[in-house]
Amino acid sequence: MDFTLTQEQQMLDEAVRRFVEKEYVQSGQDDSDQEPGYPLSRWQALADMGLLGLLVPPDHGGLGKDMTDVFVVMRALGQGLIREPYIGTALVAASMVARGGTDDQKSAWLPGIAEGSLTFALATEDCDRTPDPSGLEMRDGRLYGHKSAVLCGDSADWLIVPVSSRSPDDTGTRVFCIDARTPGVSHVRYTNIDGQRSAEITFDGVPVDAANELCSGGHPASLLEWGLDIGRMALCAEAVGALETLLQQTLEHLATRQQFGQSLGRFQVLQHRAVDMMVSVELAHSVALMAAAGIESGDDDTRRRYVSTCKAQMGRYIRHVCEQAIQTFGGMGMTREFEPTRYVRRLLAISMTWGNTEFHIDRYSEHMQ
Repeated sequence: MDFTLTQEQQMLDEAVRRFVEKEYVQSGQDDSDQEPGYPLSRWQALADMGLLGLLVPPDHGGLGKDMTDVFVVMRALGQGLIREPYIGTALVAASMVARGGTDDQKSAWLPGIAEGSLTFALATEDCDRTPDPSGLEMRDGRLYGHKSAVLCGDSADWLIVPVSSRSPDDTGTRVFCIDARTPGVSHVRYTNIDGQRSAEITFDGVPVDAANELCSGGHPASLLEWGLDIGRMALCAEAVGALETLLQQTLEHLATRQQFGQSLGRFQVLQHRAVDMMVSVELAHSVALMAAAGIESGDDDTRRRYVSTCKAQMGRYIRHVCEQAIQTFGGMGMTREFEPTRYVRRLLAISMTWGNTEFHIDRYSEHMQ
């Protein structure tokens, strides 16, 4: 896999960075109190740029790009601390529908994703924050159970839900797209440490339409795992952008903050700290590219190994860089209003989403065994 950006990818990177600078950095507004947790005008702007159709096939109104393009976009978006359900909708849901959906499902959902009229959320995690279909079961065509920590689950139009079937002739995992407005679907909304919204979602006798099952007759559990790995890779690419911004903010602080008549950057111990942070950021960049290569390889074993390695290592790099940044900023680094602290909170949330370091070390170990 060639990671040298093509001219088209360089243009894409520049366009997204300009968008982030204008819409997120320069605006400097906390719009988390807006409904549905982000400005709809900005979501539509992402659609107008073609970013919501990044992985949607061209015959359904998208761009049909690959994982290198995803890395380029998410790295740039990571510098702006986006709150939109971009990963769940434009990357994971679009990929899963394009790969495991029927022709009718593709025609119904993919154009809506690309144009920004439909949003999706992944209701995959149980109370222990691990993807597990056993938290939900289907009896007599109705869905019962509970899912935790569903990102943007309070505002999504559709929920992607893994289900453990308990029918006599089927005891495996199935994956359904559930209309979030269906009677029996209820949610309790809360705000994460990074300002994004999540929801606890309960399914109480929700009727399930067989026409909305993904990968029917195929391997839905593998489809779900593949989609989650795309989401994990995208989160790691977003983390790279956020880490780069946090590092830059730290270096600017060292260059401008005065102590004992000279800038902090003149002290050797702080120079060493900055170098250590820079090494961690470069390593994070490398493992995120490795995860993208694993998905592009098309081999399931390679993908699992590379993505879990990346997510496990990324958690360590995030912790190191965030701790060193807070130490450098001193008391300011502990305040909620301080700009770099917003990046710290987002990075910590990324490290815990869809499996933390310990989860992915175990996943990698199980695969090796």
